[in-house]
Amino acid sequence: MKLNQLILFVFFLSNYGCLLFEDPEEEITTSDLDFSSPPAPQPPNLVPMKWPLSSLPLNVKISDSFSEDDRTFIESMGEEWEITLNHEIDFFDFDPNLTPNQQHSSLINYHDDEIGIYSIDSWFEEVGPYVLAITQFFGFRRNAGSSNEYIEMNHADIMINYDIFAFSNDLETDTYDLPSIVLHELGHMIGLDHIFSNESSVMAPSIAPEFSQREPYPIDQSILYNLYDLTQMASIIPNARFFSAASLPTPQKDIPVSGYIELRADGSCHHYIDDKMVY
Repeated sequence: MKLNQLILFVFFLSNYGCLLFEDPEEEITTSDLDFSSPPAPQPPNLVPMKWPLSSLPLNVKISDSFSEDDRTFIESMGEEWEITLNHEIDFFDFDPNLTPNQQHSSLINYHDDEIGIYSIDSWFEEVGPYVLAITQFFGFRRNAGSSNEYIEMNHADIMINYDIFAFSNDLETDTYDLPSIVLHELGHMIGLDHIFSNESSVMAPSIAPEFSQREPYPIDQSILYNLYDLTQMASIIPNARFFSAASLPTPQKDIPVSGYIELRADGSCHHYIDDKMVY
């Protein structure tokens, strides 16, 4: 073998050899993930999302695959979002009738007449393996192109990745706290995006195993008040990045929009709108 060929061969192995010998079926464990210094993505100025008040409270069905204790915690996390607004808005009406645990192969198949919370045993190929949970949303883009542009939501679902990760209600070793995950995802369901701030927030873009935060923080409360144009607590907290939907005019355009927001175990943050990753 000539010297230049040998150099190219060594370069290839050093940079791409891991791809040749990587086991694609290798299970991801929490020990594979580094939580010591997660990246700090800076999102663009996304338009806000919110439900019309006439659609609230949302009739939400919980999958029958969750245990009775799981369902109790899920409902209590919905109550936490209402408590943080002093019940000025009731967001959730959890249906006592459970929904069969759908196991669709694609996210779009969950766009039906039920707003649901599902445990997924066979995770979606279209979504990355490091994703703990996603909230999928549908709606209409109002006032497109103007300074008052926003997304009016009309459907949403939460999917939790039981295929790769383990969840519990009592902080078992190497599990993720289900109530904390659900509280975060319900925040997305009512329109909150990830919050990038020096302040503590349940809407931070990542979460570690055996970590619990089961009630919104003041910054979550303030942003939610701003989003739904409530005045009691709508003060801007320094160093926070969020997007207010206050004082929105009558919509001028109706443009269908869909997307989903990932809660990831690897510390990164992905947000998709109309099949494009916007951050």
